[in-house]
Amino acid sequence: MRQFINLTTTVINKLHIVEITKSPQKYRIYLSNNNLSGGMLFWSGYISSVYNIIEICEIKDSIDYKKITDVIVSDSA
Repeated sequence: MRQFINLTTTVINKLHIVEITKSPQKYRIYLSNNNLSGGMLFWSGYISSVYNIIEICEIKDSIDYKKITDVIVSDSA
C-alpha cells in the first residue's frame, strides 16, 4: 500500500484523508489541513477546523476517478 495517491493535478497523502463521500459519478475527498482557528473572549470561546475538499467527477476526471476507485477497492479488501 502506497502512502500517496498521484492524481492528474495533485498528489494526496492518504494520512490526510478524513472522509470520502460517494455520489453517482462523483467523489468528494475531505482532507484535514490541520489548521485550527478560534477565538476567546473572557472565559468562553470557540475552535473550529477546516477541511480541504477535492471533487473528482467521473466524466471530467475519468483517470483520477478510476484511481480513487482502485484505492477504495484495494484498501477495503
